Amino acid sequence: AGYSENLVAPPARNPHDPSRTPGGSSGGSAAAVAADLIPLGVGSDGGGSIRIPSAACGLVGLKPGRGAVPADRGSGLVDEIGAPRLTVSGPIARTAADAAMLFDAMRGLASEPSLAAVRRAHELRGLRIGVTLRSPFEGEVPVAYSPDALAALDTAVTRLGETGHRIEEADWVPDPRYPGAFTDVWTAGLARIDFGPDAEALLGELAAAFLARARRASPERLMRAARTLREFAADCVRQWGAYDAILTPALAFAAPRVGAFVAAGPEDDYRLQCEWAPQTSMVNVAGLPAIVAPTHRDAAGLPFGVQLIGRTGAETTLLQLAEQLAPSVSTR
Repeated sequence: AGYSENLVAPPARNPHDPSRTPGGSSGGSAAAVAADLIPLGVGSDGGGSIRIPSAACGLVGLKPGRGAVPADRGSGLVDEIGAPRLTVSGPIARTAADAAMLFDAMRGLASEPSLAAVRRAHELRGLRIGVTLRSPFEGEVPVAYSPDALAALDTAVTRLGETGHRIEEADWVPDPRYPGAFTDVWTAGLARIDFGPDAEALLGELAAAFLARARRASPERLMRAARTLREFAADCVRQWGAYDAILTPALAFAAPRVGAFVAAGPEDDYRLQCEWAPQTSMVNVAGLPAIVAPTHRDAAGLPFGVQLIGRTGAETTLLQLAEQLAPSVSTR
């Protein structure tokens, strides 16, 4: 889920406003980093779970590309139904340099090439960066960016342009089949879990609804969904590949209040997650690296940021771009 609330323990809370969620599902890690309880955190990201809490908490969060971190390679590049493997591991940190250091450690690289590159980030110039507000969910849910989300994007456009990059509108058309296919694949794994005799009764409403959906999906429907996502991934790699990086808002609006998702009921809970983070899961499907970095604060001090999506193997370049954005806002 894109938030950090469950039936086992109290909810994680956003250090910038404890009445609000820090995002999820790595929300506890992001909140701990943002509150200076720990210097760094490792998150897992299957649909935005590093980037959503990092953005909500004003941090730098890197989702590496599929297979970039050795520990993630054992699960393969596709899942049991032939869909792109979604989940990867990556760093959550207060600065791009800290994220680069942890990323190097996660890859087992003692020479720290990403950290060295971030320290030379001022040398990076001349990239072609495409900006887009489009989302593959836009045909299914209202995708509306708040003035502060757009202000964060405008700040990033200005700073990256002043740094020497070429910024332009990205000519990207998302596949309208994406929402249904992604949700089928996202929930399919629940049907493969061997629940104990009383375990199902302990599921929250959203998990129970996802389980029911997974059990209704026929093998043929799942095969179609997997094929659709493979085609979507190839199309994103092709369309986004015309640019060195794609720039989007990190989130569409301010972090919702704790309890808002659960109170909405299962269907609207999932809808609200898609509205809040309309451009994160598509990157998991594409298997590409992406990073979020803070660029703006609203009148109440809540952080807003942007997402940069790179080509395969471009994690270090994304870390350099995040470093170039750093002077525009304090992350502490």
